[in-house]
Amino acid sequence: MKDMKEIVTKLVNIEKKISNKKGSFNLFALFLREGNERQWDILVASKWIDRDKYKSLKYIASNIQKSLTEEELLGVSGIEIIDHNNLALDELYTIIKKDTEHSIVELSNFKFFGIMIQYAYIITSKKPGSLHYSSSIENVGVVNWVDASGNNIYPDQNINMT
Repeated sequence: MKDMKEIVTKLVNIEKKISNKKGSFNLFALFLREGNERQWDILVASKWIDRDKYKSLKYIASNIQKSLTEEELLGVSGIEIIDHNNLALDELYTIIKKDTEHSIVELSNFKFFGIMIQYAYIITSKKPGSLHYSSSIENVGVVNWVDASGNNIYPDQNINMT
C-alpha cells in the first residue's frame, strides 16, 4: 500500500469537498484495528448522514472511489457510520481536546467501542454534544496534530497518553 500520508491527504480533500456540499462531519477518520494491519476502516458521523444512512453511504463511497486508486482502495475495509450523537464521539473529543476539521490528528493504541485500535488518523472531530463518560475509549497512545501536508501544527505538544 502507498504511503499513508498521501492517502490521508487525499481523504482530507474528499472530506472537505463532501463537507462543503452536504454539511460538516462530527467524525471523519481512518482506524487501523489491531491484528488487521492491511486494511483501514473509514469512520464517519454527521447529522446529515443520520437522515438517510444508505444514500449518504453511497455518496461518501462514490467520492472515495473516484479519488483513490485501485491499490489504495484495497487498503480500505469499509466505511462505518456512527450515529452523530453517540457518546463515544464525546469521549474521542476529550482525548483530542479541541475541535479539528480538515486536518490530521494521529492517535495510537487505544480502545474504541471495545476494539483495540493500533493507529488512527482523525481528519475531523467536532464535539457533538455535552460530555458523557463511559468505557468506549481506553488507553490512548500518542496524539499528534498535523496539517494536510504532514507538517506538525503543534510540534512541541505531541502528547503521550499511555
